Amino acid sequence: NDTTDRIYFPYHALAVKADIALLANLASAPPAPTAPELKVSGRGVSASWKRVDGAARYLIGIRQRGLEFERFIESGTNSATWQAPAAGGFQVSVAAVNADGDVSLFSPETELGIRQ
Repeated sequence: NDTTDRIYFPYHALAVKADIALLANLASAPPAPTAPELKVSGRGVSASWKRVDGAARYLIGIRQRGLEFERFIESGTNSATWQAPAAGGFQVSVAAVNADGDVSLFSPETELGIRQ
């Protein structure tokens, strides 16, 4: 049933424009950081990673369940600290952002479990 009379071309044109914008961002963005190292101290969690050339800041994505990040933290350095959840595991990944706002791919995730 895939025939040209069933294609809505204005929608597909928008999808192609979005794809081109994404590719332009990735082409201009710094490389993805390495996976972050995580440490727990009391109720706080700290993450650190190797500095990325061309990065003006970093975006740290945190998720506890599901496929999408539940929380983002911005950092001007190659480290960040935040309050840990009460219990349960979570995953952390980092992206580099250049001065123009182009965002890299996210790093591999690091997983950490928290016990009560």
